[in-house]
Amino acid sequence: MDRTKSLMVSVCYMGRKDNRKLFLALFRDISLLKLTLSAERIQETVSAPAAPPRALGCGSCRKVLIVEDNQVNRLVLRKILSQDYSILEAPNGKVGLDMLHSEEHIAAVLLDIIMPIMDGYEFLRKKTQDPSLRGIPVLVLSQSESRDSEEKTIRMGASGFVRKPYDPENLRKTLDALVKDN
Repeated sequence: MDRTKSLMVSVCYMGRKDNRKLFLALFRDISLLKLTLSAERIQETVSAPAAPPRALGCGSCRKVLIVEDNQVNRLVLRKILSQDYSILEAPNGKVGLDMLHSEEHIAAVLLDIIMPIMDGYEFLRKKTQDPSLRGIPVLVLSQSESRDSEEKTIRMGASGFVRKPYDPENLRKTLDALVKDN
């Protein structure tokens, strides 16, 4: 049986040394993981509903919702921000919107654009149409080098834009400015 391998690449900013930025790149064969996750998803649909989401990181800090389908990216963001923020996570825009409606006092949203079920553009459109959510700033996270993508998200109501891979210091400063103004 010939099975095509699935690879996942994760890039993490590690710091600076001698005026150079250091990144760690991990390559993983996730073929078996994908099969396991598919089986777990099937099981989740038949089992009882999950417990409500729990905030991670600084419990007494302002809440930030990360809407990102890639679990590794969510982990990197959590690591960068968890000392200064209480972190909530959503794997797609639909879950993110539901969480915005159910959670109180979310200070900002970090939003990926390309996601399954509901992408970042649809999330922005629906959030902007809801008067109760309009005041929550959204920082868009994207790998796109295109200025069109950045301009489109800003026109749709995003408050800022950060390119992947993240420079932790720039990300924190940008988010801090958005939360401070809110």
